[in-house]
Amino acid sequence: DNINANEVEDIASIWLAHYTTSTSYSGAYTQWQYSDTGRVSGINTDVDCNFYLTKGDLVPDPGDSVKGFTDVLSSNWYAEAVSFVVDHNLMSGTSASTFSPNVALTRVMAAQILYSLSGKPPVSYSAVYKDVSADAWYSDAVIWAYQNGIMSGYTNGTFGVNDVITREQIATILYSYSNRYGVDTSSLQNLNKYTDASKISSYAVTPMQWAVANG
Repeated sequence: DNINANEVEDIASIWLAHYTTSTSYSGAYTQWQYSDTGRVSGINTDVDCNFYLTKGDLVPDPGDSVKGFTDVLSSNWYAEAVSFVVDHNLMSGTSASTFSPNVALTRVMAAQILYSLSGKPPVSYSAVYKDVSADAWYSDAVIWAYQNGIMSGYTNGTFGVNDVITREQIATILYSYSNRYGVDTSSLQNLNKYTDASKISSYAVTPMQWAVANG
């Protein structure tokens, strides 16, 4: 049977029966069992393996899921955000039943989200980046972001379509987007309290100051 996430704490030790002829159990043992001893009821030898699962790995109670995603529970801190982006067609799941909340955001995903937020205006393709072809699903979003000064590529002529976006990059992108659409970006906050502030790239200092100031 499925294990509901609300049946366990944050981490649970789950044991699997040891399948050998040396056990006294003759039936087909197909169930998992919680155990602090390393043994499963009906099996006299140690179990085969030990798994440590978090709530995110367990099957949620369907009534507790958000937007039908089995990996997003109403108790998750990001549940409201997931509901919002799905309702407003800014993001979709990675399948009909999964949102994949722990998958890293890539540069093209960020471009697509903001392109969707802007209503997906018509775009004329131009070969700006070597790694963005006209028939790519993210082509319009990337070209739109470039043409509107919201995102730019690398000096080697690529956009970095599969690159995971960094915190300073997303701050810069949101800062540029806000400026493009007339949002006041004058409020800034000093970053001296952060021990790694000196590691912020020069292009991202002001956007990071703005992002921190605006929560």
